Order: sequence, then structure tokens, then C-alpha cells
Amino acid sequence: MKIAEIKEKLHEYIEIAEERKLAALYILLEHDMDNHEFDDETVRMLEERHDEFIKSGSKGYTIEESFEYIKNNMSK
Repeated sequence: MKIAEIKEKLHEYIEIAEERKLAALYILLEHDMDNHEFDDETVRMLEERHDEFIKSGSKGYTIEESFEYIKNNMSK
């Protein structure tokens, strides 16, 4: 089973599961959900991307500017 299918099935199950089963699942997964650490390889990749972005001089966009651009260009 592919990861996308697993996620889909879990989402569906969560909507209909009994409260005690949801609580048990939460207890099993609680540590992982609160643990947002990245492995060394991911940190290096993010740092490289950040450095490349800074060196490129590219302009960043706010979320509002991004939404405005999308809204204005969706019908084109």
C-alpha cells in the first residue's frame, strides 16, 4: 500500500472512530507529532537552499502578494 493510500485511509478512519480509539492512537503518536526535528541531511539541504536564495538576490513575496498574483493569473 502506498503512503498516499495509508494517509487517505487514516483520515477516513479518524472521522468515524470511537473516542477511546482516537485517544489511544493519539497517545501512540503524540511524541512523534511533537517532535519536529530534522535529520542532518535535511538540515544541510535546507541550509544550502537558503544560501542559494540569499546569493541569488531573488525577491521574496508575502503570502498576500502570492495570493494576489495567483488570483490575477488563474483565468489567463
